[in-house]
Amino acid sequence: MNSKPAEQVRNFSIDGHAGHGKTARSDLILFKSGAVPRLGSVDQKTSVADCRPEEEEKGCSLYASPMTCEWNDTRLFFIDTPGNTDSFGDTIAALNICDMALVVVDGGVEIGTTRPLTQGRGSFDMEFARYEQVPANVAKDIQDKAVKDAEDE
Repeated sequence: MNSKPAEQVRNFSIDGHAGHGKTARSDLILFKSGAVPRLGSVDQKTSVADCRPEEEEKGCSLYASPMTCEWNDTRLFFIDTPGNTDSFGDTIAALNICDMALVVVDGGVEIGTTRPLTQGRGSFDMEFARYEQVPANVAKDIQDKAVKDAEDE
């Protein structure tokens, strides 16, 4: 791995409610960046992020999964966080070490969308979609189309 100046490094967590597409988005980032040769899928048990047997069995993230790739001459370090309440500790830990949060929303804001953002560093302001201390971007999940487009390549 080549070292990069700080301005060419992004460190973020991918957060949101359970089942909103955080892991699918992580797999898509890795695939589109060229870090992996195939697009992973939670449903097909080929996800890069959810690779532990218990995650494959349950079909959801149980642990935070750190990943890295190059994107347009920028080094991305990101953490796919679990959305379920039982694994909430990993989500908070990820939020506390990342510079930014990417919040995935699919179908509406739910408890798993706001809870990590109100209990990590700072508090989340939904009106302006940002942390007071950690910037946050909110992404409405259009994952199905993005995954289909990637599979068609």
